[in-house]
Amino acid sequence: MIKIKWSKRVISALVLSAALVVLIVLMSPVVSCRVTELASSMSANGTGRDLSKVPKLTVGTDTSYPPFEFLNQEGKAEGFDIDVITEIGNRLGKEIEIKSVAYDSLYQELDAGNIDLAISALPILEDKKNAVDYSDAYYTLEYLLISLSDTQIMIKEDMASKDVGILRTAKEGLSEEVLARYRIADYEDIKVMMDDLKAKNIEGVLISKPIAINILNQDGMLYRVLDTIKSKRDFVIAMGKNSQILEDINQAIAQMAQDGTAAEIYDKWFVLQ
Repeated sequence: MIKIKWSKRVISALVLSAALVVLIVLMSPVVSCRVTELASSMSANGTGRDLSKVPKLTVGTDTSYPPFEFLNQEGKAEGFDIDVITEIGNRLGKEIEIKSVAYDSLYQELDAGNIDLAISALPILEDKKNAVDYSDAYYTLEYLLISLSDTQIMIKEDMASKDVGILRTAKEGLSEEVLARYRIADYEDIKVMMDDLKAKNIEGVLISKPIAINILNQDGMLYRVLDTIKSKRDFVIAMGKNSQILEDINQAIAQMAQDGTAAEIYDKWFVLQ
């Protein structure tokens, strides 16, 4: 039998190695758990979370913009956008939870993972395309051409080359071809513009339909609607990158347009009664 002499140095090295092996084994579950937590935290933000597998979608919207979204007397969210996203949820077999979020915070809430989707009369922003996915358009913003009801202007052609007011911030939504039909007067304030129309300092106004609906509902007898004009601004739904639900949402939007559901929702909120 061969005897092996072990030096103190060798024995110490073996003991140290064994201790390291035991430590690694004991730490493995902890390391694995931390890796899992890190992956979870990374996928918890708006990027990379697979929304196709969740039963409920949390949807952020600024509930201060009727008729798109607002809170009713019971504090429940209502409006055109709410009906649109609820119908999409039904078609995807998902519960929709509405979360009231300030408009300027919608993208931050998406990025933080506090909401899954954002719908709030959102246009496509070029500087956000790398950060979020945008759905196909579910609505194209419209403008109404309005004059006073007690004037000789009876049809839209009568307004050609006349003085027409428009909010400065709204001009970018209309094409140069449309604006060229009139002598455009820029305004910063909607009340000043409508007061000028009532005083007949201008002969008409171009107003986005949501604002026009509110004005006409209050003082409809004062005004005559001459034309409805499609803008260049599409409204879309925003979601985190690679959320695996974009195609399903786009398909639902297309189906709603084809089967008449989109038109029914539109008529509910945008057709004057």
